[in-house]
Amino acid sequence: MSEFTIFLSVLETLIGPMRAGVTDNAVVFLEFDRGNRVDRQFESIRLNQPVETVNEKMPMHDKLAQQLEAYFEGTLTGFDIPIKTLGTPFQAKVWEELQKIPYGETRSYQQVSERLGDPNALRAFAGANSSNHIAIIIPCHRVIGKDGSLVGYAGGIERKRWLLNHERDVAGPPVAEPGEQISLL
Repeated sequence: MSEFTIFLSVLETLIGPMRAGVTDNAVVFLEFDRGNRVDRQFESIRLNQPVETVNEKMPMHDKLAQQLEAYFEGTLTGFDIPIKTLGTPFQAKVWEELQKIPYGETRSYQQVSERLGDPNALRAFAGANSSNHIAIIIPCHRVIGKDGSLVGYAGGIERKRWLLNHERDVAGPPVAEPGEQISLL
């Protein structure tokens, strides 16, 4: 028997359908329904956590849909829906750091790796970033190349560009802390 059940539903967004996985009290999965990405993500989750998946809409899906709608309308800049990450302790540390990137701003892979205390762990950070199971809420789309290029995004580069432009348009230009460099697209 699985340790817990993830209830799956498809949510429509302005930039395409997303597969959402929830428990009774948290979002555990949010991914653009693209190719076999969803299946691969669940294979990855099952390596760390035994789960059962059921296609059934739950009240938590409605809460998530409301927050996503507000995000896409530009009236929500910070999610407050509960999430539960399913990964290794290192991945959880990376995903926690990603959530510190302010809305409307970007950071390079190098900057985030340095903030995690190990600038030489760039490859490990990039791998954890790409394994994020909760797109948009854990904003892996805010991570860009050191040269400002839009590199890698499981939802596709066009979606990444759209999300970053949307956030920048809503938030306005970012303000850097002393000594900090912020990339603008």
